[in-house]
This record gives sequence, structure tokens and C-alpha cells, in this order.
Amino acid sequence: MKLSRTLAVVCSAMACANAFIVKDSKISFKDEALEAVEVGAIEASTEKPAPITLSSIDEVLNFKFKLDLSKSKSKEVPEQLSLLVGVADRNLEIAVVPKVKDSSKNNKVKLVSFKVDVAALPSSVLHYAVVAGEKITATLIVANEQKNLARKEENIFQQVFDLEFAPEVAHEFVDFFEAPERYVAKPELAHTFPAAPETVPAGVASVFGGAILFVNVFLYMYWFYFNAISFSNMPTGGDFITFAIFFGSVVACEVVFGLYYLGTGIFETINTLAIVAPVGLIAGTKFLRSFSKRI
Repeated sequence: MKLSRTLAVVCSAMACANAFIVKDSKISFKDEALEAVEVGAIEASTEKPAPITLSSIDEVLNFKFKLDLSKSKSKEVPEQLSLLVGVADRNLEIAVVPKVKDSSKNNKVKLVSFKVDVAALPSSVLHYAVVAGEKITATLIVANEQKNLARKEENIFQQVFDLEFAPEVAHEFVDFFEAPERYVAKPELAHTFPAAPETVPAGVASVFGGAILFVNVFLYMYWFYFNAISFSNMPTGGDFITFAIFFGSVVACEVVFGLYYLGTGIFETINTLAIVAPVGLIAGTKFLRSFSKRI
């Protein structure tokens, strides 16, 4: 009967064997007034010691242990070896990377040391720990990929100790944390696109306006110089009316173009030309037909 019970205990222990053996774990402090805490071996059934009370944010902790790889399949330092420190219930944790060196007596045993600088923790973690009084939890991860584990080996993911602050720390703590806004309406992003320009730049308008004025003055002077237009052959009677309308429409078109380059909108310019241009075309055609007979 005793033999069967013994075999059952041994079989159950072998069925859930850890891939790694963590032993002789210990927590030491920078403050010499705080005594070191012996944690011992860390397994799935290991209970955390009582929360460690810190009297200052400037405390620095050292968490050390021996990592025995003699029963591990890979015999190498685990791919994941870190200490998660933070407020676990709020998923506010950072990973602390250890220093690992070989034991002087056995190369299958590694000496692992984690250094936790409390003051360097994120402001969100310190806020909830000091102001809200929540505990800072340290969780040890020692793990390999499943393919690097034996069939019945398991990784280690275990909370090892808790930290809390003394009440007087809250009076000296400078809280820089601002809780992010989640699931609330954000300020509306309003952007007004600039309207498309209706006129050309003032410099370009001035240049083209001056050019049009110069060309018109030169053209009229040229006509008068070569007697194309003179008071001696000035049309009379009905031809003078069509001539005046034709000449006036040409001047009006030039004035419209000049105003456009001086700032008038394109659509207003087109509307004006739609009235002036047909009048000039009709009057000019009639005048030139009658006046060509006299040439």
C-alpha cells in the first residue's frame, strides 16, 4: 500500500517537471536597514513572501538565484529569462534583463542577478503604487520554445515577490503621471481648405496690363502714322456709326482684358466678353465690307 502511494507521488511529480530549476533565490536591498529576504526554490507551488515595504522611492533591489540546467533538454541559457516588474492587475509591467554568469563549481549552473531600480520604473507604475496604494509585483519568466522542451517539461512563469510603499512616501512623491483618455470623444479636427485663387497675382497682372496698354497705344499710333486711320478718310454717314461701334468694341475688349489682369474674376470677364465681342464682330464685318469698296 505504501509502495503504491509512493509510486503515485513520484509519477505525478514527473508528469509536471519543470524544465529549469531555480534555487537559492534571495532579495537584497541598497538600504542596509532592510534585511535580505530568502525566497529559496521557485516552483509553481511556491508562495510569495509577505509584501516588502519600502520607505523610499530611491531604493534599489537585487534579486539573485541559481539556475540549474542539468535537467533541461537544451542545457543552454533559456531564450526568455526576465523579470516583469509593475502593477500586474493593470498590465503595467516592464521587463528587467538579468546578468548571467557561470558558476565556478559547475558550468551547468548559472548565477542570475536582476537589478531593480524603483525610481526608474514608469511614472504610471509609481503613481498606482504610491498614490493608489497598489502593490508592485515581480514575476519571473524562465522559458524556452516548446520544441526545445522535453515532452513533460514546463516553463516557469511565477510571481516571486510584491513591493509596497510606506504611507509617508506619498508626502514626498512628485506625481508626473497623467492618465490617458480612453473611450472618450476627442476634439474634432476641423480644417478649412483655402479657396482656389480667382485672380492672378498682382505682379503678373500689372505686367500684362502694362503690356496690353503699350501694344494698344503703339497700334493706334502705327495706324495714324500710315494713314490707316486719319481724319481725311474718316467714314461718314452710316459707315461712321458701324465704324464707331467696331472701334468702341475693340477698345472695350482691350479694357476687359486689362481689368482681368488687374484682378477681375475669370467668369465675370467671360460674361462681359460674351456681350462685347459679338457686337464688335457684327459691326466690324459690316463696316469693313462697306469701307473696302472705297479703297
